[in-house]
Amino acid sequence: DLVLQLQESYTHSGDGNELFRNFVIPVPLTEPKHVQLVEFLPGAQSSIRQAIIQVDESDGSRRRDATDAEPGFPGGRLVKTLNSSGQFIGWSSGRNPYEAHEGTSLLLQPNTDLVVQLRMQATETPEVIDPRIGLYFSEAAPTKPTDYFLLRSSGIDIPAGERNYLVEQSLNVPVAVSVLGVLPRVHTLAKNVEVLAELPNGQQQWMLRIPEWDPQWQRDYRFEEPMVIPAGSKMLVRYTFDNSAANSRNPHSPPKRVILDQTSSDEVAEVFIELLLHNPADRAAVQNAQLDFEIRQAGGGAEYFYQVGVEMEQLGRTQDAITAYERTVQEDSTHAKANNRLGAIYEGQGNKTQAEYYYREAMDADSSFHVARLNLGRFLRRANREQAAAKIFQDTLDID
Repeated sequence: DLVLQLQESYTHSGDGNELFRNFVIPVPLTEPKHVQLVEFLPGAQSSIRQAIIQVDESDGSRRRDATDAEPGFPGGRLVKTLNSSGQFIGWSSGRNPYEAHEGTSLLLQPNTDLVVQLRMQATETPEVIDPRIGLYFSEAAPTKPTDYFLLRSSGIDIPAGERNYLVEQSLNVPVAVSVLGVLPRVHTLAKNVEVLAELPNGQQQWMLRIPEWDPQWQRDYRFEEPMVIPAGSKMLVRYTFDNSAANSRNPHSPPKRVILDQTSSDEVAEVFIELLLHNPADRAAVQNAQLDFEIRQAGGGAEYFYQVGVEMEQLGRTQDAITAYERTVQEDSTHAKANNRLGAIYEGQGNKTQAEYYYREAMDADSSFHVARLNLGRFLRRANREQAAAKIFQDTLDID
């Protein structure tokens, strides 16, 4: 019913490196439509290895795209804020078109963008990337609620030479849910991926087990029939990494220490679990369970809300970023980075009083955080407060 393409074709440079890149495609609708099936065509002789399609009803992805000189913007992580429906649309080489589970058609609103993340394999020659996406509409509105769990691991520190580095994450399931599918995305060093549920009676319910993980073939897996997971269960994700010379896929020779964290946009270790809810009222419990997991992963509420703020800023959602940073300093008033970001945002908005206040809060919170000191000094100089600016700069030099 509708065929979409990139606004501008993109040339994969052919420099021998794999690449993740996200492309924003406006959907030209004048009224809401329900999508039942999505077909992705990568193009002839394409280096596209995998595609993930998400929906953005804000202008955040457009803004992020606008900050990059080339079409699209980089990054390999799934953006949690784009999964409000709980659905993910994936494509990999040899994959049939995506078809929504019965009763779960995807609602597309006018002024909506598709955000298409492409994973392009290394090539030796430049290649024009210009895929097509076909949308098949349905008259049937969704009748069954969906949501998701995203078990993302960060702060993974794999020593050089380690052959069996185990990472395990767990999430408590507060209400009975049905699992529609699983999408694992793990770093090249992974050699084993397991996704399972530990049931209240102690039994294990396997969802996915890949004992010889091949990152070149990562894709989403969907069950023929939804898998019911009872309330009180625990979702478990396990990865085993091989950072030794014996791993033929190790990109480093000799092996070196590898750190996967939230700042490494292409260094992913995450599993997306698509859920069919048994009751619309269960959504709040599912989302709270996801929030509890993310706060635990971040190491506390302050760091979690700071990471949310960074993500909102990247998407151009300034007011949401302010809300997240303010929540950060409520949790921890000494969080220097959050105070500094609030200062920068308010300065950009012309709110001089708030800008100076938060720069000083950041500076007082951590005397060694020179970014805040330099921001404050620069801010004072722009305000023609030369003597105060000079004192800030001199104090900074005295410290370092």
